[in-house]
Amino acid sequence: VADHIPVWCDVRLCRQAIANLVLNAAQHGPAGGAIEVGVVLEPGAWCLRVRDQGPGWADNGPLGRRDAPPGAPRPAHDGKGGSGLGLAICEVVARLHGGTIGVRHEFGACLEMRFPQPAHPPALASIA
Repeated sequence: VADHIPVWCDVRLCRQAIANLVLNAAQHGPAGGAIEVGVVLEPGAWCLRVRDQGPGWADNGPLGRRDAPPGAPRPAHDGKGGSGLGLAICEVVARLHGGTIGVRHEFGACLEMRFPQPAHPPALASIA
């Protein structure tokens, strides 16, 4: 994102989510593979994407599973499964911002967090 375009979020929570997503990509992507981190602005939202060259998930869609509580182990497609806690934290960060987290398979795994973005953000001086 260009320096002059603010994205609205809790910086500490989003920093943790980015770290968790990048760690997940490093764990599940191939050794020496690339990890791409990017932000895309959309009407009314901004989207954080972390893409790796790993096997990804079988299905695109929301990340959360309705049959398991946050933090429950997730099935691993590559034998490198962790506890799922890092992605559960990302789910909570997304929800706290009124956003969502999902997964897509496109040239590897792509985890995507979408956050609301005000059309006309208030002036920084008016935030107290």
